[in-house]
Amino acid sequence: MSFVRFPEGFLFGASISNYQHFGGLICDLPLIDAAKHSTHYEADFKILKDLGLNAFRTGVDWARIEPEEGKIDQNAVRFYHRYLSKLREMGVKTIIDLYHIGNPRWIHEHGGWTSKEIVEKFLQYIDFAAGEYDRYVDYYVVMNEPEVVAAQHVLKEEVATGFKNINEAIRRSYDIIHEKNSEAMVGVEDNGLPVATVIEPGTEGMTEQKREDEFLKFWERLEEAVDREFEANKGKFDWISVHYYGMVVNSPRYFTFMVYPEGLREVCKRLSEKHGKPIIITENGLANRDDDQKTAFLVLHLKSLHDAITLDGAKVIGYCWWSFLPGWERLPEVTGTYYWRPFFELVDVDLVGNYERRPTQTALEYSEIIKNQGFSQRLYERCMAKRSSIRYEDWL
Repeated sequence: MSFVRFPEGFLFGASISNYQHFGGLICDLPLIDAAKHSTHYEADFKILKDLGLNAFRTGVDWARIEPEEGKIDQNAVRFYHRYLSKLREMGVKTIIDLYHIGNPRWIHEHGGWTSKEIVEKFLQYIDFAAGEYDRYVDYYVVMNEPEVVAAQHVLKEEVATGFKNINEAIRRSYDIIHEKNSEAMVGVEDNGLPVATVIEPGTEGMTEQKREDEFLKFWERLEEAVDREFEANKGKFDWISVHYYGMVVNSPRYFTFMVYPEGLREVCKRLSEKHGKPIIITENGLANRDDDQKTAFLVLHLKSLHDAITLDGAKVIGYCWWSFLPGWERLPEVTGTYYWRPFFELVDVDLVGNYERRPTQTALEYSEIIKNQGFSQRLYERCMAKRSSIRYEDWL
């Protein structure tokens, strides 16, 4: 019998993105093959189903749909029909990003996201995508991590303009999607991560103001902008998407996350009290090759979610692990590319051979949790015993 049991209908899923996992995309980022999900998606969906996952966060890519300005690629349109209809046939709930990372290359001819013209171009794409694919979509995310998209303009001192335009696009997209389907569930992201202050050896003499100048000034400015725009979005979202990796560590020398499962409960409680909307955790995961650590991370965060639901009354309806397949992350200050791969995946892929897929031990443990709609006291205690050893192996 489960010690922690989730409500009937709770969504247990996993997430991927077009650029980081599909392969073969042409956008304004370096071309990568990734896990070639677009080639092997039927095999991936079989694994998804065999594991018992009942939700999948994936997406439609603007750059693939409209690689040239004003010209829709009909082959891409047909691909997404085949792709999304397959998920629908399987009975898997779909969480669809209409924009994740990567733009059509041509938007930079117009000034990118600092241009009002791009807002209008993006809304034309949203109108097209919603019209084509609405029948397959259970939950929309208009734009993944809008603050990250805006932050690309910080060094040009254009972050405010970019973020304002992005959020105008998100707000107006809500209306466009609801014109297509009044019952559509359109989400917006609000993560609100806890922050911890860490004083490193050798920096004890730095004043608090100095630490803020070194680390917090940009972070706080961006958080304030996020809060302002989120308030402006009031009434323009039906559910809340949360990405949670841990507590943000405030150090004068580095930016990282500290594993802190209880923080997920804090975030969900705050958002539920503030907005009263359903919440789906659309990203949560550990970059580590050690399956014992990854399983412990999974179980402890699910326990935190369960506490949010049962003790705080938070309206959490789903959870998606990041990520289903091996993907690529960006280190812009070092390489400017996405050619760096942390080990988040539930399913291993032979990236240098025949692209064979193999579920990890963490995936099999997750499958048992889904099958039982929860997990036992024994598993929870085993994972608690590993808590102090859980580490991001190689990330941020």
